[in-house]
Amino acid sequence: MKLGMAAFIVPYMFIFNPGMLLIGKTTDIIQVIITSLVGTYALACGVQGWLWGRPISVAYRIPLLAAAITLIHPGVLTDLVGIAVLAGTIVVHRLLEKKPLIQSASDLSKK
Repeated sequence: MKLGMAAFIVPYMFIFNPGMLLIGKTTDIIQVIITSLVGTYALACGVQGWLWGRPISVAYRIPLLAAAITLIHPGVLTDLVGIAVLAGTIVVHRLLEKKPLIQSASDLSKK
């Protein structure tokens, strides 16, 4: 279910904003593409519980999901709010959390 969440929500993005179907002005289409990519990233981080290679707690997941929801709804104000919430969550996570990054299998085999 976690992996299919974005596939479930993206069709609703088509309904809310025809720019996702490349209908409309070029600037609107570019804005929709950028905000939908950022919103999908926020949704994936919130649902999966990982941000920048580090596990996150529920305190970070809730604002990420809220940012994803605001980025789904079309409009400049909701896009700015969603991006601000996402950026704030990332900044706070980077400053407060000092958990080590998940190591790759090649790094583990060297030890």
